[in-house]
Amino acid sequence: MLAAAGIQAQQYQVGLEEGKRMYEAALKLKNDGNCIEALPRFTNAYNRFQATRRYKDANNDELSTWEKRCIDGMIECNAPLVNGVYVHLSSQILSFTEKGEEQFITVTTNAPSWRVNRNPAWTTTRQSNNRLYVTCKENTEPNSRKDVIVISADGRQFEFTIEQTGKISCYQSRLNECKSLFNDALNLKESGRCDEAVRQFLVVFREIRAIRSECRDIPADHELDGGEERCINAIRDCGFIWKSDGDTYSVLSSQSLSFDAKGGEQTITVMTDAREWRVSKNAPFCTAQQVGNRLMVTCNENTGTNLRKDVLIISAGTQQFGITVEQAGGAIVAGRQQPVTESNQRSDGKETGKKSDDRALAVDMGLGFKAGLNLSTISNGTSSIHFSPAMKIDFHVGAFFNLRFGNKDKKFLGFQPELLYSRQGFAVDGSAVEFQYFTAAFMPRLYEKGIYFEVGPWLSYLFAVKPDLMVIDKNRISLIDLKGGKDAGVAAGAGYEFKFGLVAGARYMFGLSNMANNLLWKNRVITVSLGYKF
Repeated sequence: MLAAAGIQAQQYQVGLEEGKRMYEAALKLKNDGNCIEALPRFTNAYNRFQATRRYKDANNDELSTWEKRCIDGMIECNAPLVNGVYVHLSSQILSFTEKGEEQFITVTTNAPSWRVNRNPAWTTTRQSNNRLYVTCKENTEPNSRKDVIVISADGRQFEFTIEQTGKISCYQSRLNECKSLFNDALNLKESGRCDEAVRQFLVVFREIRAIRSECRDIPADHELDGGEERCINAIRDCGFIWKSDGDTYSVLSSQSLSFDAKGGEQTITVMTDAREWRVSKNAPFCTAQQVGNRLMVTCNENTGTNLRKDVLIISAGTQQFGITVEQAGGAIVAGRQQPVTESNQRSDGKETGKKSDDRALAVDMGLGFKAGLNLSTISNGTSSIHFSPAMKIDFHVGAFFNLRFGNKDKKFLGFQPELLYSRQGFAVDGSAVEFQYFTAAFMPRLYEKGIYFEVGPWLSYLFAVKPDLMVIDKNRISLIDLKGGKDAGVAAGAGYEFKFGLVAGARYMFGLSNMANNLLWKNRVITVSLGYKF
């Protein structure tokens, strides 16, 4: 009896160790993501532990622990072991588009055979070795559909989900494409690639029109209304000009070209849905050439002193639109070069007299207007009134006369007198004091290409004050008595003049005069302005 017990204990230990090795091999395969090969090894290990029970008590806790580990491993591989049978599916769901197509799943099982027990009427199935091929018919309905396919293996049933999207309508599919293209165009616009953005906006505009005429399933609460207008507004935001007569549209990057006296070449982008476009009338002092969707306009040098101006006409389908072309006259030049004559020729043969045109003094003149913001306050030097004035935001508007001096090629000096209406003042304790001035400024300037720097004096006349009376630091101050006062100071600033006439600048105005003999207040104003010079 003792000898037989020893043999059983030895066989138990051999069976246990062999089952452990089989489990560890299966576990490694599972952890490596290879459940297909892991599953039969988990099954073999489980069966080995079951067979080892005959050498010890059938309720042996150690064997139960290892059997449970095998079952858990198979569950993690989505193939629980039930009555010694497992089925593993490579996917628990198959998803199809509305058009339908064929897909397959791989079926791994230790059962001798398996088959499809149930599938939806809108599918067909076929078995090939360990693969199940599923084909979906086209879904002609707008709603999606979903069901399960049931597989039987050795009396057990397993199922997986099958789903198919509904048919997307003509309206919805093309609308989604429009939205995607519109967002792409917005990204191009925000990155500064306006030519590309405008082309994309035009594609969206045409597609919205096509959807209206071609799609028969547009719902009553559709999203097309306003779509064309959003495209047009986005095109205008890019600085382009929209032209339409209802049937034909055209988009221009500009409707005016300005050349200096030297002439040169400039380009206008033309986009249209017309079959073709052409220049039907040219400006006589320029030439125009079509290159793709661009119009290249070239002006020769203007040797006269007068501005010349004409209209170039473009025809596109039934549309005609004009592009204004203007060219500045030659500058007023002092000291024209004299011809070489006996009277101005030295004995050594060299010419005497004035400098050549290239070095002669040249003057450009222009009128303009400007407007902008005032950030104003005062400095308080009155010892009996203690307070801290805050900034007040207001505005100024006015006109100016601009002069630029230099030679023919570079005008680096300037002078600009201005007459402005300026509202300024300060804030204290949540209340605002408003001074309304007429201001005359006299600003010498130094230019470097379009950039200018300026320093100069200014004079002001105070013609209105609000409020008439104010209490500050327990002092009653009659502000109305300041009306009619004069102010003077110095200003310094900088800015930029664009070739097409726009002028942007900023300036600090430093008041030097007290507002009254017994009120030592001086104005301090920061101005930011935009203007246009003709």
